[in-house]
Amino acid sequence: MLEINESNHQMGRVEGTQNNPRAKALLYGTKCTLRVVVGRAWVPLGKLRKLAKGSVVELEGSIQKPAELLVRDCLVARGEVVIANGNYGIRITEVAPQSERLQAAKQSSE
Repeated sequence: MLEINESNHQMGRVEGTQNNPRAKALLYGTKCTLRVVVGRAWVPLGKLRKLAKGSVVELEGSIQKPAELLVRDCLVARGEVVIANGNYGIRITEVAPQSERLQAAKQSSE
């Protein structure tokens, strides 16, 4: 298991990789799933089972509220939803505190 040590470096350091470029390359090349949350809704099961094509589910929050960028349910950043090369993207406007980002990194390496 990799250990992230937040006291060793501004972004945290992974123990056991400092003298091992191959381990660093493997770690930093690891892909993780990012999730962007633009809003949430709590819907009763009865209403949920009646959803059909064309149904609209209203989300809590406003269009001006930033979207959240999550890794394993840990907040990494917030930003604005944008269109990038015909795809949705997120322009980062705020990065989560280092302790939250390190927690996300620890969980994704487990």
